[in-house]
Order: sequence, then C-alpha cells, then structure tokens
Amino acid sequence: DEYYNGWELTPTFNYQSGNPYGDPLGFPDAGVHALTFGPDPYTKTFDDFGVFKGPSWVSMNVGLSHNLGTNTKATVLVTNAFTAISNKGYPWEFATKDGVLSYGDNNFYFGFPFSGAEFLGENYYPYAPFSLAPTAQWSFAITTKT
Repeated sequence: DEYYNGWELTPTFNYQSGNPYGDPLGFPDAGVHALTFGPDPYTKTFDDFGVFKGPSWVSMNVGLSHNLGTNTKATVLVTNAFTAISNKGYPWEFATKDGVLSYGDNNFYFGFPFSGAEFLGENYYPYAPFSLAPTAQWSFAITTKT
C-alpha cells in the first residue's frame, strides 16, 4: 500500500504454476470386435493421470482509493487488469493470446476417431481448453464511517 496526500494504491498479483492433467485412457483405438485404448500418439506412452502441466499465469489487480473527507473514501478496484500466460509447448495448446489457463480431457476426441473417421479441427487432440482468463472488471465504491 502506498498512502500519499489522501491517495492509496494497492496492487496485488496472483500466480498459478499450472494445473496438472492427463488421462491414460484418453486415446480410443477401434478394434475389429471391440473398443480398446492405445497409447498417446504424441508421447507414444499411456499418459499417467496428471502427467501434463497446464500453462502458468500471473494476473494483476489494482485498487486505488482517495479520502474525500474525514469519514468518506472513494475506491476504484480493477480485477484482472492484465493476465500473462506461459504455455508449456504441447501441440494442443492454443496461442497465449487466446487466454487458455488450463486444459482437460477432450470428450469430443473420444467420440469421433472410431472406425477410420477423420479427426476434425480441434478434435485431433485429446486435450482441450478447460478454463479461460477472466476479463478485466471494474468496480467503484464510496464508503463512509459513522
């Protein structure tokens, strides 16, 4: 906090090192008589649960307030003023500008590749975006003391 001539500035930062994900049964392999599961075509192994790590990210919030009088204060709070994302380099990751914070199983991948069907678009990958960076939000408040 910085307090100067009735002004107070409060920046905060949130850091996340990346959420784990991965599934050993995420790769369907249509056999002649039954559905089986094969290894990950990218790693050539059966992925352990949580073997991959999602993007790391940092976001910033800023609070700015000013004393309007002896018992009154005006405050502006900006949450998610910015978010910076760092991908790990997996082939299914979206560009950082797309704001993907975590990945999880792609349920559509499981359903489409059977019986020689072609993979379509993002369904080529077994992992898909799970959560996105929130947009900046502004709030304003005037508080009084009695």
